[in-house]
Amino acid sequence: AAPPQGPSAPTPTTAPEDFGQLLRTSYAAYQSGDYENAMLGYERVVGHAEDPRDQVRSLISLAMIRLLPSSKMKDAQAAAIIMEELERRVKQNDLQYEFFGELELLELIQGREGENARLRAANAQLRKSLADKEELVRQLRALSVDGG
Repeated sequence: AAPPQGPSAPTPTTAPEDFGQLLRTSYAAYQSGDYENAMLGYERVVGHAEDPRDQVRSLISLAMIRLLPSSKMKDAQAAAIIMEELERRVKQNDLQYEFFGELELLELIQGREGENARLRAANAQLRKSLADKEELVRQLRALSVDGG
């Protein structure tokens, strides 16, 4: 006969992750300039939190990190992807009235950054054109001195 089995060891259960605390920790990392850890925390909330409000808050923070000129992690392409996902989740969960201020501000910043990028490109083109014209003037002066 088989020896009697004792009670089995209790299965360890993991406590549910505190996403509110993770949001606070990520915000503190952001405030201290640790953008990488802030982004990791926010991405974890977006991917794992059940509360759509926490997901939206994290997406707003990720968008800020990617949009704000003062951010070391500024990236317009990444910001555009985040903004699309943010808009999708806001609409999906009918949260546009709850987060309208943040969304308007982010869209304004995104628009300004796009406008700034266009202006920088136009400015670079003008500088090149001016340099080309200055070179032409220099060559014409050289010719007039040589021919005179």
